[in-house]
Amino acid sequence: MFWKKRKPILRPDFKLGDVVKLKKGTKHDLLDADISDWRGRIFEIHETEVELELDSITLKGLTKEILDVYVEREEDPHILYVPFKDIEISEPRDEEKEVEKVQDLLIEKIDAENGIPKFRRDYSKWVRHFQRDNAYKSMSKKHRKHTDFILDTFLNYMYDYQGRIPQKWNLLSVKEVLLHYVPTKISAEKEVFAVYGDVLLAYFKFLQERRYVGTKSLQQLVIKVKDKIVENSQDSSTWGPAKTLIMKAINAGVDMDDEKAVKRFMIKEQAKTIFGLSRNKK
Repeated sequence: MFWKKRKPILRPDFKLGDVVKLKKGTKHDLLDADISDWRGRIFEIHETEVELELDSITLKGLTKEILDVYVEREEDPHILYVPFKDIEISEPRDEEKEVEKVQDLLIEKIDAENGIPKFRRDYSKWVRHFQRDNAYKSMSKKHRKHTDFILDTFLNYMYDYQGRIPQKWNLLSVKEVLLHYVPTKISAEKEVFAVYGDVLLAYFKFLQERRYVGTKSLQQLVIKVKDKIVENSQDSSTWGPAKTLIMKAINAGVDMDDEKAVKRFMIKEQAKTIFGLSRNKK
């Protein structure tokens, strides 16, 4: 699995948690509809835009037409990416506990209708709750930007390779995923592995505090192995062909967000392999 790097940059004129409204005349890119009555709280800040967590009143007003667009694109309807120029500071018109309640009702209904398994619906809800908690907000920006990727890969590897849903996680299966599958299958810069254990530890603590899943023994395991995750991830002798090639591109300075650049690199490497094979046959 490959992680695509994104570099959010904090802006001095906005901060996380600020309540903002969309300026008059702002239209939704996908719907060509006026959404200047939408409001929300800033969830993350990037180079030219913010991730806006819509407030409960906006969520309650979403029409079926709007929700259908999000469902078709397989995107959650509670987050909106908005350029800085289209927002301004506003007063809150609800409390955060109401936002969480409305989010859960809306997203779980959509997921259930789409046949999403219950354990994945639970996971989606728990991650949303975690990212609204002080445990998440107090993490460094470097940790926050990798959180979705880290939690997604961990859940998927636990289910795909160990056959375990969160309620069935145990020490043996978690240890194998963290020390084998995560380091050998994820293609990413060292920074991702350096924060992998810290993010997972914060998430496990949150799950325990909310009583979603008992994780006390798993927390102790992560503390013991988090440095080993980093060490194992840098051992190229354990990488498969896919990770070896992608890591070679990353180390060569290829912009992994540039599809054309990635394709050129892959073609070049394939040509080297074919040329090498043909020479060996002579």
